Amino acid sequence: MKIVTAEEMRAIDRATIEKHGVPSLTLMENAGAAVAEFAQKHFEFATVCAVCGKGNNGGDGFVAARKLHETGRKVSVIVLAQGPEELRGDALEMFKKLPVPVLWIADEGSFNRAEVQQSLAADLILDAIFGTGFKPPLKGIAEKAVVRINKASGWVVVEVRDSGVGMSDETRRRLAEHARSLQPGRGSSQGLAHVYDIVERHGGSVAIESEVGKGTTVRLRLHASRFQIIPASEGLAERQVSPDQAARVLLVDDDPRLLSVLSDVLSTEGHAITTAANGDEA
Repeated sequence: MKIVTAEEMRAIDRATIEKHGVPSLTLMENAGAAVAEFAQKHFEFATVCAVCGKGNNGGDGFVAARKLHETGRKVSVIVLAQGPEELRGDALEMFKKLPVPVLWIADEGSFNRAEVQQSLAADLILDAIFGTGFKPPLKGIAEKAVVRINKASGWVVVEVRDSGVGMSDETRRRLAEHARSLQPGRGSSQGLAHVYDIVERHGGSVAIESEVGKGTTVRLRLHASRFQIIPASEGLAERQVSPDQAARVLLVDDDPRLLSVLSDVLSTEGHAITTAANGDEA
């Protein structure tokens, strides 16, 4: 898959419309339909909420919501605007085709409405707030919406920020392409490849936002575990084995951090642990 920058994507859209005569509404219809198709292929869900901005990306969200409604899903749509008068162009045309009523949000307090909270509790949330025109950082009602989406039940979001030199769109694009091109394994430059591989295999996503001179944000989004987390007071401290069940355990691994963690866990349970970094040492 070829990953393009925001500027390249806009150039592709212009060429498709102006040189090849494809109407912009057709492009929006195709984009929204592709989102709906991807969602059905990769996720199991009965309810879905599309959170849409006022621009063309919101229009894509309107199309995706309509397509998913046609499959029998229960669909809700939230629009970050005061009303339809703030919509323009293709987004407005796609809004007119929506088969479901819209929840309008223009201030943070609107997120506390019962119907909005119910919508955000959907099995799947489509983020159609910004597209290629987005420039970080998030501000205003859009920032509030993203915070609410990230806190919605069912997802865990890990966000790491720095205030360093940042990256250009081209550098960020090449970084993502390079990470996806590697096979996870040992060696230099493998860390990010491992991150993409693990997160995406578990149905999550990796997003990198950066701007030259303003730092970088890396955001990992993963499904929350359905298993109960056992508090420490009920876990290791009370899982002591009886003396006749205690074992002598040899742990062999070339990762000292893994050895340390496993050794601590098993020692806490009452076992006698010996560690080695390799077969020869063992």
